[in-house]
Parts: sequence; structure tokens; C-alpha cells
Amino acid sequence: MIDLARKIAIVLVKNNVSAVAEMHEDLAPKTCKAVWNALPHEGEIRHAKWCGNEIWTMVKPTRALKMVPRENITIYPGPGDIMYGYFPPAWEGGLRGQRQAVCDIAMWYGADSPLYQVDGPHPMNHFATITEGFPRFSEECERIWTEGVQRISIKRL
Repeated sequence: MIDLARKIAIVLVKNNVSAVAEMHEDLAPKTCKAVWNALPHEGEIRHAKWCGNEIWTMVKPTRALKMVPRENITIYPGPGDIMYGYFPPAWEGGLRGQRQAVCDIAMWYGADSPLYQVDGPHPMNHFATITEGFPRFSEECERIWTEGVQRISIKRL
């Protein structure tokens, strides 16, 4: 059987650590399409403050990314899960104090890290899961926690 699922390559640039994720087009088709069309992405990757074992990057807000509905949402991602969320500016009901629209791709590298912000739970769309390279990727995510911001590259495979 041929695997036709779309895949993305994720590279933590500093130490050239890569992983491959498979998109869940059956569970989050609109999210997958919008994210796929927004790639490639290069930018900063940061460690989350509130959600535990999570790293995240902001992608350029596009009309399609802003219009993604909630699908396959959760506040309980597992290790290797990749989530998408759109947070409008604060004056549109977004995160407190946020003045710009945020299109966020977040990746979990450990367990027991529910999606919470200072103001409570923030469900996000689970659209992909890392299927290759996770152990080394997880180790590098710990480095982001202790060493700070890095660069990330996300592209289509």
C-alpha cells in the first residue's frame, strides 16, 4: 500500500535536528490545507511559558489561516502532536494584551502538558503528529527550554 499522506519536515536549525510529521487530513482537512499552503516557514521557535513541554512558532497570518475553523480540537496534546491555533488581536477577543493576530504552530515533546494560558484553557487544532526523528527532536526541545529561542524551518515533503 502506498502512503499518500502529506508530510512536513521540521528542522531545529541550531543543531540541525530534524523530524518528519504526518498531517491528519482526515481529522483536520481545513487546517492541513491552510498550513500546507502557508509553507515553507522559517522563523523563531520559543518554549511555552504556560503549557509545559511545548515549543511554538508564529507563522505569517494569511486570510486562509485566520479562517480555519475549529476541527479536531483538544487541550490535551500528547508527545509528538502538532497543533494550530489562531488568536485574533485583543480587541477582537484574543489573548489579553496581544495587539497583533497570531497564527501559531505548536509542537509537544513531552506528556502532561495541557493547553492552558494565563486566562484558562485554549483549545487548538491537532493537525499533525511527528512520525520520524522524535527522540532527538524531543532532546533539542529541552535545549530551547534551557538555552532560549532558536530558529525553525518547516517545509513540505
